[in-house]
Amino acid sequence: VKGRSADRGRIARLAEILIAYQKTSGGWRYEPPSGPGDTDWDNSVNQFALLGLREAAMTGYPVDQKVWLKAQELFLRNQRGDVD
Repeated sequence: VKGRSADRGRIARLAEILIAYQKTSGGWRYEPPSGPGDTDWDNSVNQFALLGLREAAMTGYPVDQKVWLKAQELFLRNQRGDVD
């Protein structure tokens, strides 16, 4: 992870929290998942979680591809209108 050593540890810890808070649906809410059946999500939280993970990835933190794919699938499943 690029940056000062103090920042690298902080970035990694925060990225791990964001990853742990991702719901099985692929989205996020303000609280951690309460179990596999907890699929409730909020788009405003999704936006900031993904922005935070993107910034972590830009510094070199290895965000698992599954995290990105779960979020992408959530957005595609819930999209309104034509995909084109």
